[in-house]
Amino acid sequence: MKGKALTFGVLAVGLGLSGTAMAQNAPLGCSAAREARAFESGLQSGRSLVQQAWNSVTSCGNLERFSTVVMETLTNVTLPPGSDDYVVCRTVGTLAGAVDQVDEIWGLCAIACCDEGELVGWIMGKLYCDLSICLGGVRLTNFLVQRPMGFCGATAQSCCRSEFTSITPSYQGPFGSCRPYTQGMFRATWSQSRDSVCAYRQ
Repeated sequence: MKGKALTFGVLAVGLGLSGTAMAQNAPLGCSAAREARAFESGLQSGRSLVQQAWNSVTSCGNLERFSTVVMETLTNVTLPPGSDDYVVCRTVGTLAGAVDQVDEIWGLCAIACCDEGELVGWIMGKLYCDLSICLGGVRLTNFLVQRPMGFCGATAQSCCRSEFTSITPSYQGPFGSCRPYTQGMFRATWSQSRDSVCAYRQ
């Protein structure tokens, strides 16, 4: 992530986890009742994890540190191969909820759009890789979520795609490498996924 000299002061108002966050629909693979509950539980967990990271910095001048804490925290969210759909959906929900809350925070700070795109690209790149490794590249699109970024627009989209493109081939998780899922027979899915998860609301 690129450092920037930011000048905004400490935010006086914290973010509420049940306030203005955009509703996130469960992906197709999480549409059954049990899996939908897992996804929703993951959403709340992801939002909470990011909110805790924000509470540790509480300043728009510390967005680089905030991004670092978020990435360190989410690195511990893992998805073992062979996980059932309930576990998959909870993990997907956790990372989708994290993106929700990141977008809420950047909306308050109203600066550093490329940094938001990079952080979202990192989170969604991790999600793509964890799902690919867990599922062997099969049924991947059933579980990918699209939560368009709301504040930053095209700048964030471009930086998101760049980060996604950078992280996925080099991603080495606890259960394997993501590189095979970025090339060959998986290249089209990888490209489609990058464009989908880095969308923004126009």
